[in-house]
Amino acid sequence: MTIARQADPMPRKAQQQSDLPFLQGQDGERIPLSVKLYQQIRDLVLSSPSSDCEQVTPAEQTQRLTTGQAAQILGISQRTLTRMLDRGLIPYSRPQAQGYRFLNLEDVLAYKRQRDQQTRHSLENMRENASQAGSYDVDYSQYLAQFKD
Repeated sequence: MTIARQADPMPRKAQQQSDLPFLQGQDGERIPLSVKLYQQIRDLVLSSPSSDCEQVTPAEQTQRLTTGQAAQILGISQRTLTRMLDRGLIPYSRPQAQGYRFLNLEDVLAYKRQRDQQTRHSLENMRENASQAGSYDVDYSQYLAQFKD
């Protein structure tokens, strides 16, 4: 998917339309966007630190996902996600008593943000503890010297 502005030399009226931003799919289809919507999408994409599925517009956040799709977003196996659902870590719906489970994209992304924040916090605590214990003060020069020719 490409978001771009058209800039082709055309007659004045056609050129005014071509100056509008558009969304282009992989199949080449172009969907015109208002300038306001273009700015919102652009800000969302540029503000995200990664290029994964967190780059979505608010209208897409109500999208239903299968357990396979949600597991892919979270970077875990589908079986692990199913166990997490059984423990109540992420809300889901099951239209039929023994049917498939569906998750809202918004819920999956909220869980991912929370998990990532906990991971960053834990790593920071580990770094702080290692620093206080003097783990970063070790001199590795003797160890590294044995590998020099």
